[in-house]
Amino acid sequence: MIYSFIIFSSLYLGVCFYLSRGLKKIGVAKIAGAPESEKKTAAHKYVSVIVCARNEEENIGRLLECFLRQTYPADRTQVIVVNDRSSDKTPDIALSFRDRFGDFRLVNISDSQTEFAPKKFALEQGIRCAKGEIIAQTDADSVVAPDWLERLVAPFADDEISLVQGIVKYRFEKPAPFLLETYQKLDFFSHGIVAAAGIGRNMPLNSNANNWAFRKETYETLGGYGSFDKSVVGDDCFLVQKIWRSGKKIFFNADSFVQTRPEYSWRNLINQHKRWGSETRYYPPKQFAVLSVIFAFYCFTIIALVAIFVSRRDFALVPALFAAKILGELLFMYRGLSILGEKKFLPHIIWVSPINLFLTTFLILSGVFTKFHWKGGEFGARMTRKRKENL
Repeated sequence: MIYSFIIFSSLYLGVCFYLSRGLKKIGVAKIAGAPESEKKTAAHKYVSVIVCARNEEENIGRLLECFLRQTYPADRTQVIVVNDRSSDKTPDIALSFRDRFGDFRLVNISDSQTEFAPKKFALEQGIRCAKGEIIAQTDADSVVAPDWLERLVAPFADDEISLVQGIVKYRFEKPAPFLLETYQKLDFFSHGIVAAAGIGRNMPLNSNANNWAFRKETYETLGGYGSFDKSVVGDDCFLVQKIWRSGKKIFFNADSFVQTRPEYSWRNLINQHKRWGSETRYYPPKQFAVLSVIFAFYCFTIIALVAIFVSRRDFALVPALFAAKILGELLFMYRGLSILGEKKFLPHIIWVSPINLFLTTFLILSGVFTKFHWKGGEFGARMTRKRKENL
């Protein structure tokens, strides 16, 4: 057991060190310090902002109000809302904003037009209607600052950049249990930090389309989502990895952030993470290998914990394994939380880390092999329904 401990711990800490080095290499776009010529070049690009919404009557109006306050030139902005089979007032509320935008489009998708992966189908319809050179995305339940689009799009002044990933943070608008809120914030920060580190290492591991933008030409040249259209989730991760495999440049923009709605119950949080876990089966070999090292370390730690109830010979290895996990996370989370301006969460890693180990292991396995609920439906990791293209 001691040799296994050395091997798994060394591999895990090696991956953590590898990721921490990636954080040193990420680009940071600072609008305030950018040359005026660069701002102007970025502002000349026509941008289509796409929002997919299903039963978002409580949120869509607030987001569209945020869009109306954007500092990015209104005459260079198109807003597209894709109404994905809503049964509430989402399309009516969206249409009420039509005359307040210079270029606004509402795309309606009916029940009969559901395809392999509903979210990807909705995004495809929105992108087809897009006039912009740049496609920007966020979610209907998000809140964005007035300079969000300006900051997000600024890096495209560099013609070599094909995709820009920004930061996403949770916005708690009502009270939540301390344990749930703190765990969820720190866990979500870790996803963003891993995304930044992967981009910094030129090997993107995950992404978040709640705050990102890409060139429409790149999307079309690579064939859109292509073979990934049967995966229910992962539209963001799969597209960023597809762009990476093509050799095009990806930029992590720590100067742009979006606030989104969290989950307010452990049940909903577990279902959400099952959905995220279902996409791991489609990762490219290199990314899959890196994530497999982390997952194998988690599994070994759980097995070692169970084994001490059978034999107490290796009892000391269990706290050593948990210590290695915490140390590894501190290794890259310190720099990452510094970038996010959230260093106050560092002490919470000590108690969040063990919980995360058990939950992550369970949720990845259940996400791949069991069902989860999303937007009123029940799904597995892969859809089998026949795709229909007509609108």
